[in-house]
Amino acid sequence: MFIADYKNGLPALDVASGEIRAVLARRNAERFKGLNDLTFALNGDLYFTDQGQTGLHDPTGRVYRLRGNGQLDCLVGNGPSPNGLVLHPSENVLFVAMTRDNSVWRLPLLPDGSTAKVGRFAQFYGISGPDGMAMDERGNLVVAHASLSAAIVLSPDGEPIARIASFAAAPSPTWRSEARIASASTSRNRRPGPSSKPTGPCRDECSTARSPAETRANG
Repeated sequence: MFIADYKNGLPALDVASGEIRAVLARRNAERFKGLNDLTFALNGDLYFTDQGQTGLHDPTGRVYRLRGNGQLDCLVGNGPSPNGLVLHPSENVLFVAMTRDNSVWRLPLLPDGSTAKVGRFAQFYGISGPDGMAMDERGNLVVAHASLSAAIVLSPDGEPIARIASFAAAPSPTWRSEARIASASTSRNRRPGPSSKPTGPCRDECSTARSPAETRANG
C-alpha cells in the first residue's frame, strides 16, 4: 500500500508485516512541499498531488506521475493547493481538486505522456474548496467540498446534477464518507483500488492507495 505522507513524501506499507519502506522523498535534490492524495492507473502509473501550503498567493503546487520504471513526471507546477485527484474511466483525463482556487482542474493526458490545454472543469464558492473526489463509470464526478459540507455531483460536461449534504457536516470529508456519498448517487469507488484518508496516526496528513497488483492479489 502506497501512502501520500505530508511530511515524509511517498512511502509504501507492507500490510502483512507492517514494514514501511521509503519510495520517494524528494524530486532531484528538492523535498516535496507536502503530499496530499494519490491514485493509480491500471498500468501501475501513480499520480499524486504535492500541496504543501500553496494557494492563490503561492500557486506552486504540483501534480506528479510516477511511472512503473521509476520516471517521475511533473504534470502541473502552478497549482493553487492541488488536493484530491481521480482519473476518468478512459484514463486519458486526470481531474484535480484545487482547493484554494475553489475549482476542479481538467488535465488531458496525451499519448506521449504529457499534458496540454489544462483548464477549469468546475468552479465553486465558499471559504475553503473541493477536497476528495470519485468518479463513476459514466463519467459523473463526485466532489467533496470542505466548507460547504456537501458532495457536488457533476455531469461529464461539468454541470451540477446533484448536491448531497454531508452525514456529519465534517470540515474535512474522508474517503470513507465520500464512498458512501458516491454509493448514494450510483457512483462507484475510484479505480482501480480503494483509497482512503486514514483515521489512525496519519489522520489528515496522509492518504493511501493500493497498486493494481495489490488489488488483484487481495481479490
